[in-house]
Amino acid sequence: MADLATLQGILALVDVVNFTPQAGTLAEKFSALYIKYFQEKIKTTVEKYKFWVVKSLGDAVLVFGTSPEGLLEIMSDLFERDKPEDKYGFISRFRLVAHSGFFQFLMENNTPVDLVSPEGIKVFRMEKQAGTWELLDRTMADAAK
Repeated sequence: MADLATLQGILALVDVVNFTPQAGTLAEKFSALYIKYFQEKIKTTVEKYKFWVVKSLGDAVLVFGTSPEGLLEIMSDLFERDKPEDKYGFISRFRLVAHSGFFQFLMENNTPVDLVSPEGIKVFRMEKQAGTWELLDRTMADAAK
């Protein structure tokens, strides 16, 4: 039987802006190398602020944590203090959307390993509406539907 838990916190999605068009102009091996770099960069950054990677989805990473301050620190690192490098022919620009609430996770060793609640779908919808360098709150996302 799966171990499920409902946790209150911040679910965030970080993705690479314009990944697909960039990948289309490069060899497949460069895409794989860049994805590895991107996922490692996100993991290192979020863990520094007590968030954790729930799931990697290619050019997107789903993260979870409980500290609003931690989320702001992550954003400051990724967009200002410790910007990702352009690598393997990719221009490194990331987009981050976050939603605060209650989320249900599949758990392993008291750590979320997959999101199972439909509430997380809101994060994916907001990601499609957010522009580069734009902070989008849920009210704005709901109004844009």
